[in-house]
Amino acid sequence: DVDWAYFLVPSDDDPDHFLLAAQYGWWGRHAKQDQRVQRRERIDVNDFSLLQHAATRRRQVFANQPEDYHQFERLHGRLTRPQRGPTLVQPIHQQARFLGLMLLGLSGSEREFDQYDGRLCKAIVAPVANAIDNARLYQDVDAQAKHLARVLRAREKEATQRQATLDSIPDGVVVADQNGEITLANEAALHILDLTRKQLMDHSIRQLYTRLLKSAAQQEGKPATFQWGEKAIMGSLAPVELPDGPLIGSVAVFRDVTQEQQAEKDKSEYIAAVSRELRTPVYSMLGSAELLSTGAVGLVSPKQRHFLDIVLSNSEQVNRLVNNLIVVSEIEDGILEFTARPVDMRQVINEAVEGIRHQVDDAQLDLSV
Repeated sequence: DVDWAYFLVPSDDDPDHFLLAAQYGWWGRHAKQDQRVQRRERIDVNDFSLLQHAATRRRQVFANQPEDYHQFERLHGRLTRPQRGPTLVQPIHQQARFLGLMLLGLSGSEREFDQYDGRLCKAIVAPVANAIDNARLYQDVDAQAKHLARVLRAREKEATQRQATLDSIPDGVVVADQNGEITLANEAALHILDLTRKQLMDHSIRQLYTRLLKSAAQQEGKPATFQWGEKAIMGSLAPVELPDGPLIGSVAVFRDVTQEQQAEKDKSEYIAAVSRELRTPVYSMLGSAELLSTGAVGLVSPKQRHFLDIVLSNSEQVNRLVNNLIVVSEIEDGILEFTARPVDMRQVINEAVEGIRHQVDDAQLDLSV
């Protein structure tokens, strides 16, 4: 049947300062009940000797004498409005943990607090302590949950940014952990391999790693290339290691080179076809020039013979270029065979010089070997 009550709990940052956690009272002429805390007022316990005594000694304090009222009047002035009357201060603790103070008071009453009131307060302080402890436990759990939620959001944001970065790469990227389980893949990888993300995480992706490793072993020093369905895939496989050395996974980077290989094949076939088509007119030019040079179709003057020799030399050079183009095609097809023999470099150089002799003479220059 008290007229008012305060519940004060220690501040987290300073145990000498208390916060008004809850209040109860009948104020005003119409006895309106006020149970809401209007403001988070900080109370320095050192300014109130009876509060300090109850908090440090963990003992009840009965303030039934008028000379004790003045400090509680100051407390009322801080928290609600001036009051005057007996006050009972009950420490709230659970085992060895101090949780706060419960203040009960009477206003304008002839009655004082007695030992019966004290025993009653001690009886009800246990559930009060449990309530405070549960509230703090809830707050701790809530704070931890919010912290975990922030961490989760940060990780999701980081993962989203990482995925966005990977998706912006035109080459396919697949990341696996040390057990070979796929942990990350970009959209280009799904498109190149013609797989859904679920299929990519399945065992079929191990075929990619197997083919990469096999191709890399067979084509040492060259980019690994292998067939994936109807596609030609070029890629590389690299380990992912921490700075101190432990292997934490692997990353495969690859791209579709089907069109590039087809274009290269078309180019080689075109060069081979053009080279073979050029052989016939080049042979015809060489044959005609040789006939003219031998005089089989008429006498040839020294000056005509000089120009015929140039035509023969250049025709032979064109013939060599055509043969070189054919050789390039054979190299790419893997069917070229080499036969080594000595070459007279003086003859090669002289033929090259004679091929441009008329240009040198026209420019009135001297060229010697």
